[in-house]
Amino acid sequence: MIQIYPEQLTLHLYYKLQHSYLVFGNDPFLIQESVDKIYKVAKKQGFSERSYYLLDTTTDWNAIYCFSQSCSLFSNKQVLILIATTNNITTITSKHLIKLYNLLHSNLLLILQCGKLTKAQKNSIWYKKIGQNGIYINCVTPVQFKLLQWITKRTKEMSISLDNQAIKLLCYYYEGNLLALNQLFNHLLLLYPNNHINLINIKNIINNSVNFTPYHLIDALLIGKIKRALYILQQLRLECYEIIILLRIIQREIILLLKLKQQNNNKNLKKLFDEYNVLHFRHFFIKTAIQRLSLNKLQIAIQLITQAELSLKNNYNDLIWIKLETLSMILCDKVLPEIFFHDSTNQKNN
Repeated sequence: MIQIYPEQLTLHLYYKLQHSYLVFGNDPFLIQESVDKIYKVAKKQGFSERSYYLLDTTTDWNAIYCFSQSCSLFSNKQVLILIATTNNITTITSKHLIKLYNLLHSNLLLILQCGKLTKAQKNSIWYKKIGQNGIYINCVTPVQFKLLQWITKRTKEMSISLDNQAIKLLCYYYEGNLLALNQLFNHLLLLYPNNHINLINIKNIINNSVNFTPYHLIDALLIGKIKRALYILQQLRLECYEIIILLRIIQREIILLLKLKQQNNNKNLKKLFDEYNVLHFRHFFIKTAIQRLSLNKLQIAIQLITQAELSLKNNYNDLIWIKLETLSMILCDKVLPEIFFHDSTNQKNN
């Protein structure tokens, strides 16, 4: 099986269209974009008809088998797109996929779209059979340096000229949200069709954006703006933002603050910023937080994040958002009753 990343797909499609594609990963934008690219090339090669099937307990597999063996009145080349989640690929689904593999032919292009697979699923018979003559596209959300590379490549393809500081700012605010990034790039094309885009231009666009990210929340917390922090938190909740990602981002920031606070007495803060690769435009926010917050408050914040994770494991979703509101108030120097610091997950026993 050939394994590639989404940025390599265009080149592979240029040389040859395979009979099957496994488009898996944790990034919905990269998955959908990859599927669209495959179909666009397939359509040019005569695969003008396509059909979608969602794989779950109600899937009509007989209809899928019939489609795989039928020929349209208008086209004898067809694209079959199967959409599944990792949890939906059960033992029964696996057997159907193996049967479908035996029905594949040159006039049928199969695209199997799914979330990130487990190690056991990658060792399964259906995965190896379908993939042996196909391509596996690993659609994992790029982070940190890989995200920087992704933005650089994407903007170059779109003929958008960004300076390095502007790219780093985009990495900070849009990590984990490629869909919003792509929408921003299209917006930049309209605003600055022929100009080089600098850090100030990007800051203006981000500040005027109505779509908040966890990094807007982080900035508000670092400088102690409680009203803005709670408003952004409410918006993220209304938008059903992935809570585990939000927890991880906040946790990472608090751990960084704790390390910097602990070492600030022994080392120059600027040296610590360099050591921990803190971007220059974030120095003010971090420095402000270090000066405001005591070690005790940061340690309490870590405890609250841990409690929020326990609430998530126990499916206490409402408690998680309450914990995050409490955390916001602590980081913004608001005085709370002692009861707020107890683990609210114990309420289950009451």
